[in-house]
Amino acid sequence: FAILFNVQQNKTELDTRAKNLAGFASVSVASAVWNLDEVAVAQVGDALALNDSFAFVNILSEDEALFTKIDEQEKLKTFEEFSKSTNYTTTSADVSHDGEKIGKLNLALSRKALRKQLISEVAGIIALLAIIVAAISVTSLTITRRYIFQPLSELETSATVIAEGNLDEPVSFKSDDEIGVLAKAFDGMRGSLKQRLQDLDEAREQLEEYSRTLEQRVEERTSELQEKNGQLEDAFEALKQTQSQLLESEKMAALGGLVAGVAHEINTPVGIGVTAASHLQSKTREFADLVTSGKIKRSDLGKFLEIASQSSELLLSNLNRAAELIQSFKQVAVDQSSEKTRKFGVKDYFNEILRSLHPQIKKTSHTIEVNCDESLSLNSYPGAFSQLITNLVMNSIIHAYEKGDEGKITIDVSLEGNQVVIKYSDDG
Repeated sequence: FAILFNVQQNKTELDTRAKNLAGFASVSVASAVWNLDEVAVAQVGDALALNDSFAFVNILSEDEALFTKIDEQEKLKTFEEFSKSTNYTTTSADVSHDGEKIGKLNLALSRKALRKQLISEVAGIIALLAIIVAAISVTSLTITRRYIFQPLSELETSATVIAEGNLDEPVSFKSDDEIGVLAKAFDGMRGSLKQRLQDLDEAREQLEEYSRTLEQRVEERTSELQEKNGQLEDAFEALKQTQSQLLESEKMAALGGLVAGVAHEINTPVGIGVTAASHLQSKTREFADLVTSGKIKRSDLGKFLEIASQSSELLLSNLNRAAELIQSFKQVAVDQSSEKTRKFGVKDYFNEILRSLHPQIKKTSHTIEVNCDESLSLNSYPGAFSQLITNLVMNSIIHAYEKGDEGKITIDVSLEGNQVVIKYSDDG
């Protein structure tokens, strides 16, 4: 808008200048035209030609040309041709002597200077725009690589190591953002899993030792049967605790596999985002070279703006997809590793569980449908629901269908009285 305003203002000033010059010259040349003094008329005409925007001047005496001059660079020859062209400002002034019209002065000024000014201002704005877009692209690419891609890559490596059974390698975390908190929680889970597996091994060794000597002890110490029965009950209780620990360890191990899958899943949108940012940076450099060389066209600007818009949309949508995956996995992971109660919306939470299972589900052609009232919520143990739905879905995927089948899994949730009824079914 500022450029258009300046161009319009300059055009108005040129029109005003042309009228003023013509008016002043018509007064100055009146006496010479009256006396038919062609030398004096030529002096006035030559004076008008000294203007930096001069294109054409014509001085008439009763329609007889006394003086005509055209700038050497102009191709037009008559005042009518100059008047029809949009590249010139034209004006006419009557030449009068003692109140009587004795002639006419026609003047044309070129607008080339205005066009040069417009091109200069547009080029400056385009160069500034290119610099801004380049700065945004470089900053976005740097932030993405440093704060998202690199931490996720390290987390994926740690998850793979744990999934292979190596629990001695700690999970590194260098920041306090969401990825850092996730890595810290994952490292705590690794330590807890390692300790519980050690306790389980010790319990197994004690149980095996006790089992090997139990029969001999019963035969040798029949008289101490009651006392040994008490010891056997204690051992049974220890066995139950060990089984509970084993279930917890298996749950943690499953969560470790889930982390590896989710980390691999996040790599896709993040990788696309990095590619889009790199492409935008390359196109920005090419555009900047065009601006610098002065060969830029309107079509080049349109293409560049289209590429910038498409790349920005692609970058934003994939980063949002990565953020959604992290948020869904974060909630499910916390619930599975915690025994605390909290209030949650049933349908939204079931959908979060299914999103965390996406790496396994996407390998099949099955569809999963959740039918539940949006407003239904529970104050319960979300970790138990997460484990239940996860086991049911994975059991259907593994055992209900043959490879290549397109199955349908349905989860119906309804409120009957003060009880929530969950009906799970598959067509396998």
